[in-house]
Amino acid sequence: MTTTMTAIHATAATLLVALALGGCGGAATGDAAGPAGTSATTTAAPAPASTAGEGGVRATAPGGSAIPDGTWTRTATMADATMLGVPPEVARQHLGADGENDIELRVAGRDWAQFMEEDGTAGLVLGDRGTAGYDAEGRWVATSHSEGCPDCAAAFTWSVEGDRLTLTVDDLTSDGDPVDALVTRLVMEGTFTRR
Repeated sequence: MTTTMTAIHATAATLLVALALGGCGGAATGDAAGPAGTSATTTAAPAPASTAGEGGVRATAPGGSAIPDGTWTRTATMADATMLGVPPEVARQHLGADGENDIELRVAGRDWAQFMEEDGTAGLVLGDRGTAGYDAEGRWVATSHSEGCPDCAAAFTWSVEGDRLTLTVDDLTSDGDPVDALVTRLVMEGTFTRR
C-alpha cells in the first residue's frame, strides 16, 4: 500500500470513529432524489420501528427516495483542497504527484464501495466499502466494513439531479485531528457524475 492510500485509510478511519463516537447530530433537512432523478425535499420524521434498520437507518429516505444504483465519479483536485483549507503538503500526500485523484463511488442497493487512484498502479483501487441506509432526516448514512474501521459511520446530505449526485458531509465535528476531517471531505464531498 502506498503512502497516499495508507494516509487516506487512516484519515477516513479516524474521522469515522470520531463521528460514530460523537454522533452525527444535526437537524437539517436535505434534498433527496425523487422518481426519475427529480429533486424532492425530505423532512425530519422518525422512522417507524418496523422499517428502521440497525442504528435507526432504513433502506430509503422518508418519502421513499434513495440514491440511484450505479457508478458515480468525480475528481478531487488541488483547487478543492485549497478551498477546504487542507494544508498543501497534506493535499499532495492524498492527491498524488499530479494533484488530482479520481474517485469512484459504486452504489448497489444498500451496498457501497469507494475506489480511487493510487500512484504507481493502473486503474482504481478499493478505498472503502460497506452498507448504507437513510436516517429519519433523510441523510445517507454510510457504515464502513473495512478492516481499518469496521462499523464506523458517517452521515451525508445528498441530492440527485439527472446524472449528478451531490454529497455533503453533515455535522463534520470530531474530537480528532481537524485536518483528517478536511481530507475526508476532500475525498467524499462534492458532485459526482453517473458513469
